[in-house]
Amino acid sequence: MKKILFVLATLLTVSVTLNAQSFDKKNIYVGGTVGFTSTSQSDPDGTSTDGTSFKIIADLGYDLNKKNSFGVQVGILSGIASFGSFDNVSYVEAIKALVGAFADLNLNDTFGFTFAPYIRHTLISNKTFDIFVDGVLGFSNMKTSVNADDGTGTVVEQGTKATIFELVARPGIAFKITKDLKLVSRFGAAGFESVSTKAFQGNNTADGPKITRFGLDAGTANLTFGVEYHF
Repeated sequence: MKKILFVLATLLTVSVTLNAQSFDKKNIYVGGTVGFTSTSQSDPDGTSTDGTSFKIIADLGYDLNKKNSFGVQVGILSGIASFGSFDNVSYVEAIKALVGAFADLNLNDTFGFTFAPYIRHTLISNKTFDIFVDGVLGFSNMKTSVNADDGTGTVVEQGTKATIFELVARPGIAFKITKDLKLVSRFGAAGFESVSTKAFQGNNTADGPKITRFGLDAGTANLTFGVEYHF
C-alpha cells in the first residue's frame, strides 16, 4: 500500500511540476454534488417520526491538458442522504451497516466528512460528452450516535465512529451542457477499501470490527450526479 501511495504522489508531483510554468486559470474547474432527503415514519399507534438528511460535496480541479486533470473533493454528510452514495465508493452501505437504513429519523445522529484527491484520465471526448476514469485516494470519518442510558441511570452519548480509507478507480461520464458547464455522473468503483470502527459510550471507547475489501462494484448504488463549471 505504501508503494502505491508513493507512486500516486510521485505522479501527481511530476504532473504539477511539468505544468507549473504553463499554469492557466482557464484550466480551473469547480463543481459539486448535493443531496437531500426527508423521511417520515408512521406507526400503527398513530405516532410519527420525521427526519432529514443532506450531503454537500465540493469539487475543485485543474486540467493539465486535454486528457489529464487532477482535483480534490471535500464533503460533509448528515444522515444518509440516500439518493446516491456519499461519494467515492460505498458510504451508504457503510452507514446502513452501522446504524440501519433510516438514520435520518432522529433515532440516530449521523455525521461524516470526506477528503478525496484524485487524478482523472479522459478516455473518450467529443462535442457531446467525455468518458473518464478517476483514480481516487479517499479518506473519511463517520460518526453515528444516540443519547441513551449507560446502565447507571445517566444519559450519555454512545455510538460508533468509523475511519474509512480507499484507493479506487471510478469511471464516469460528463455531458457537455454548454461550452463551460458539464453534468457529471460517476458510477461503480474498483479498488481497495478499509474501514476501522470504534464503539464509544461517554468518554469510554473500545475497538470495533475492522473491514477490508478489495474488488469491483458496478452497481447503481454508487451512482452520483454533480455539475462542473470550467473557467
